[in-house]
Amino acid sequence: MISVIIIGLITGIIHPQLREKLELLKEHETIQVIVHMKSQADLSILSEKTTKAEKIVYLEEFVRLHQAGLANYLKSFGKTVTIDQTWWIFNGLMITATGDIIEVVAAREDVNYIVDNFEIKLENNYCKYSNETGTRTPEWNISQIMADSCWVAGYDGATIIVGNIDTGVDVDHPAFHGRWIPGGWYDAVNGQPAPYDDNGHGTHVMGIICGGDGLGPFVDDVGVAPGVQFICAKALNSAGSGQSSWIHNCLEWFATQSAIIVNNSWSQSSTTSLEFWSDCLNLRSFGIFPVFSIGSGGPGFGTAKAPGNFPIVIGIGAATSNDTLLFGSARGPAPNQPPWNDTTYWMRSDWNLTKPDISAPGVNIRSCFLNNTYTLMSGTTIATPHITGASAILLQRDPNLEVQQVYNLILDYADHPPQGAPYPNNIYGWGRLNVWGALQAVIGVEEQETKDIKNNFILPTIIRGPLFIPQDQEPAIFDISGRKAILPYLAPGVYFIEIEKKIIQKIIIVK
Repeated sequence: MISVIIIGLITGIIHPQLREKLELLKEHETIQVIVHMKSQADLSILSEKTTKAEKIVYLEEFVRLHQAGLANYLKSFGKTVTIDQTWWIFNGLMITATGDIIEVVAAREDVNYIVDNFEIKLENNYCKYSNETGTRTPEWNISQIMADSCWVAGYDGATIIVGNIDTGVDVDHPAFHGRWIPGGWYDAVNGQPAPYDDNGHGTHVMGIICGGDGLGPFVDDVGVAPGVQFICAKALNSAGSGQSSWIHNCLEWFATQSAIIVNNSWSQSSTTSLEFWSDCLNLRSFGIFPVFSIGSGGPGFGTAKAPGNFPIVIGIGAATSNDTLLFGSARGPAPNQPPWNDTTYWMRSDWNLTKPDISAPGVNIRSCFLNNTYTLMSGTTIATPHITGASAILLQRDPNLEVQQVYNLILDYADHPPQGAPYPNNIYGWGRLNVWGALQAVIGVEEQETKDIKNNFILPTIIRGPLFIPQDQEPAIFDISGRKAILPYLAPGVYFIEIEKKIIQKIIIVK
């Protein structure tokens, strides 16, 4: 049995941006377009026991059946039209044809809409070359989201495979320590067989996900989950732009791979485009967590970009080191129209079009760059990989967590910077990422006491190695944000020792 979702109620339309291009076409001139079919497969009707391989076969058969009529019709035009590609990750195909043929194809009842093979560009990431060397302590952004506390507790993303769609990755960068999985590479841009990055953005993003070695001796701990393994796909060229067909190709490739989280540090310029809706919905059905940048365009409201503003993905905003939202980080709400306002797609009952879903550090973030160097970048695309790394840590602790559970853990245990209150809102979402808080919820640790800390200690005690507490005393230890620390899990950082409700010493634990 083939189950069908019908998108749209009328015959197909030509997207406005394609309409503009068609009006400029000369007679007999052709253009490459993407045809979205009205019928889309519904994987939710399949048994829970259906494997990923069986779902892919189902999608392939669905596409074969529902594109057959159009394919036969196009053959009647002879060499004046070519079918360049078909996809099964969504029911669509790419053709090259003249404007008059595109008009008659759009008029078919089985066609939803036709759009040009439009370009997607990375936001301006304000790249700054960094001559700074590592300090053997995690970068500020890693400590702010408390990823290093997770490492000390034994969770760094080990056993989890993540993916990244970007400009590629320099997998030989020393910060990756050989964690790229051989064969885990797809180049939709140039078709090269081995991984590379001719821009640097993808390497920087991958570094934030997993660069460094956590508690090991490596100096540059720039990544959230340094234990993960990764695969990668190139959808963006050396200039940081890519055709929408390249994105579709990469999303379809990831549907066949072993990664269970796919980082997407890119966004469209549109707030209402559904170009990648079915791709994301089907990835979710495969148990893959799509993590997206919310895009730039802020501080105006209603600027959150697709696909990051979809209710079926997690969309990430960017914050500074003092938890102020980046000026240009896009704001919600998501569009109040189908399918956004269809509650059957919401991952929580109180979502109500709120975007971004969460924020993460995204300003002056130091990470890997080309030629074994490091650099600083800013933007929502730089905030996004923090969520990917955090998700890997949670899934290491409990591999049986479903996408919706990971999503809600990240949101429910976010920090709430006071300047963003009340939460949730269309600026920060549910707050700023705190992966340690989310991990404690998975582990089952009860919420810890917090208190105000006043730093009156000019000369702290620096501790290298174990912290010994006299047995006749029962101190409380708080981190710099006022959270009660859980012994013996003290990551490198600043702590205050309290005895009988009086702070008696400030300590710094170094790596």
